[in-house]
Amino acid sequence: MPKNFNFETIVSWLVSNIVLPINSIAILDGENAVMHKSNNTNYVKNFFADCKANNYLPVIVAKVANLNRFKKRIPNVDIPDDVIYFFLHGDNKKCPDDAFIIELYSKLKDGGINTYIFSIDKFANRKSWDSKIYNTMISYNTEPVRPRNCNDPNVIIYKPDIDIIINTVIDNKICLRVE
Repeated sequence: MPKNFNFETIVSWLVSNIVLPINSIAILDGENAVMHKSNNTNYVKNFFADCKANNYLPVIVAKVANLNRFKKRIPNVDIPDDVIYFFLHGDNKKCPDDAFIIELYSKLKDGGINTYIFSIDKFANRKSWDSKIYNTMISYNTEPVRPRNCNDPNVIIYKPDIDIIINTVIDNKICLRVE
């Protein structure tokens, strides 16, 4: 039986990674960034520059196999090997990366952590997502192995909480600079 993703453990782990002068967490909608029609290299460079300038802890959420594959999708961007990431693995059309971003944002805000989402998505029509978001496999820093089979007992499954996703008010969303 696979394990379920536990936000409480992850929020505690993220808090333990905050080292002063970090004052906020910045979540990058990684899929949005690499698929952006503009020069996505500048898009991601600006994210890391904004994080450094504002003392934000960068967190990447995307739909890729691993950190190396993410780095290959945005050549010429220096992404630290110790960057915090969450990668979702599943059917590309049904993979709930936006749902995960909203839920992570909500859990961090509930934990008293100043959090920003960097994305051009509006996360609109979330009520219609109920029939469109699915449980999916997830990997992240402390569980970096790319999951291959959702029935593997070592796999961690993210189950979207549609109530949290629909009811979360996102008041700290930043559209990335593309220049």
